[in-house]
Amino acid sequence: MMICLLKRLWLIGEPKSYAEIAADYHVRPDKAANILAAAETQCEWLREIGYTQVDVYLKIFELALFGGIRESDAEASGNGTPAVVFL
Repeated sequence: MMICLLKRLWLIGEPKSYAEIAADYHVRPDKAANILAAAETQCEWLREIGYTQVDVYLKIFELALFGGIRESDAEASGNGTPAVVFL
């Protein structure tokens, strides 16, 4: 998956035009099985289970890096450090 992404972003292999990248993206073999909830929906799920400062930090095609902080884990860990999660 990461190799395909790097190829799409021209970081390895032969450079591709925007049209070639778009065509590869729309006909990729995992498209039918890779149906994801919207990033904001997934962020809302984190908020519902107690995470704060939840945000989407990066989006590339269908990949997203999002996360937040859960203060209650700071008390459970005993060292005062809140749990930070990136998904």
